[in-house]
Amino acid sequence: MLKITVQTEGDKTLLKLDGKITGPWVKELEGCWQMLRRVQGRQKMVVDLADVSFINPAGSQLLERMYQEGADLLGEGPLTRSIVEEIEGRIAAQGKVG
Repeated sequence: MLKITVQTEGDKTLLKLDGKITGPWVKELEGCWQMLRRVQGRQKMVVDLADVSFINPAGSQLLERMYQEGADLLGEGPLTRSIVEEIEGRIAAQGKVG
């Protein structure tokens, strides 16, 4: 299960995720992200992964796309911090931050 909480704070939108980014929850997160992009345009988006307990490869790929398109990824625990660092390193090596 994945709980997605959306908060607007000034000029940014915070997506606070709680649970697992796997299976049907990857599509759910992608749908939420796409809807927010349509509604809020280019407003800064921050994805808080502090309460995420598992991310499968499809979830990691989605987070990478979100990062490439300008979202900030916040990871606090060993799992999420490692995935965020991996994504940031891959994108930096490619020189493609949106």
